[in-house]
Amino acid sequence: MGQTTGEFIVTYYGTNEYGQRSDGPMTTNELKWYANRARCDCTQNIAVEVRLNAASTDSSYYEVYAGRSCDEAQTGPYDPTKPRCVRLGSPFASTLRAPEGFRTTFSPLWLGTGVAPDSQQEVEFATPYRTCDTTIGQSDTGIWVCRRGSGTTCETDFVVTASQNINSGDMPQSFAADFGAPPTEVISDVHVVSGDGAVEVRWSQSTMGDINGFRVLCADAQGQPLSDIGYTLPQIDRIYRNDIYYTEGNLCPDGPFPRPMEGEDPPPTVVGEVSTGSDGGTGDSGSASEGTTSTGTDTGTGTGDATDSSGTDTGNSIADAPILSLDWDYVCTEHITSRGTSARITGLENGREYQLLLVAYDPSGNPVAIGDVMTGTPVETNDVWEQCWSDGDVCGDGGFCSIHEDEPQRGWAVFAMLGLLGVSARRRQRRAHEVAA
Repeated sequence: MGQTTGEFIVTYYGTNEYGQRSDGPMTTNELKWYANRARCDCTQNIAVEVRLNAASTDSSYYEVYAGRSCDEAQTGPYDPTKPRCVRLGSPFASTLRAPEGFRTTFSPLWLGTGVAPDSQQEVEFATPYRTCDTTIGQSDTGIWVCRRGSGTTCETDFVVTASQNINSGDMPQSFAADFGAPPTEVISDVHVVSGDGAVEVRWSQSTMGDINGFRVLCADAQGQPLSDIGYTLPQIDRIYRNDIYYTEGNLCPDGPFPRPMEGEDPPPTVVGEVSTGSDGGTGDSGSASEGTTSTGTDTGTGTGDATDSSGTDTGNSIADAPILSLDWDYVCTEHITSRGTSARITGLENGREYQLLLVAYDPSGNPVAIGDVMTGTPVETNDVWEQCWSDGDVCGDGGFCSIHEDEPQRGWAVFAMLGLLGVSARRRQRRAHEVAA
């Protein structure tokens, strides 16, 4: 008789840049959000271990596949909507019963696509039906195991399906693959407000959609990152975080993984040429989180006003600016939650122009630039009497005590200005207190 699903143990792990698996198995969240576009582009592989209960006496060969709905894809005529799954190996039962079981790694691409119509299915020679940039989001994807029949076909129904693994605990859960960017149409009215030594990027959103968070990118007028404002580059050994985004340039700037260890030859490529003629699409997985906004040195809910602003600068479109690479060196704010609508960048130089770009990302860390590159210039904020002088000395020649009996309305204006001065002083004290805090 064929083995029951309870006799198989499937475990998933992440890998580092050398292809070595992580110390501990993936978490439930990593099953949902590990497979993103950058990891697909960088071939940051997924490691899997398949074992069979040591008490089993079965002597069959088994086929191990990776993909979506392999139980349907492997039967009947070729269906482009459910292409055949890639074959990772054909282990004998005795191999599966060994302490290490059957171990291998595979590209996240195979979670989102199958093999091309005329391609071999063995992973070393398989041609994917889609590429990382044309693969749609998938659920119900992962490892599938069947008993081998004649040739390399499955003799019976699959004894392991995508949702059966120890990573998901008591609640069966398959992998998800999301290689698409979040929607941009839900974000509107992105603009820059100038302040004293600061700028604030503001926006509106109709719904969160697939957006999990935002960050703002900053550059000087020449397009160079700001050396005094920066955040730590995402690390390979942190498999999953929902507060950062990943790009190929950030994750594997020196080329795709796995990299050879010192003194080793580069590993062979295991993903073949891509089939042509496929259509693309974007995926949608995960959910957006809530929380407080953290931007630069200030924190808040992301809905505050810039009380020292002197105006709004919607910015000019800057085509082909280096900041559009979304390189992590340009990041100048903390993670802003999906409900945030503003980000304040402080510590800037008044009178100096800066480039700014709003970036949104989904729970898997797929980023997208919102709108064009904008410009903003911090400006010094005058106090009341400086403003009086700049407006044509409307406060009179006597300064703080100037009251002319023949111009009573001007005296009343001075008293009004004194009231505003008190407000200005309180505002300055409050701002100084906030900075000190």
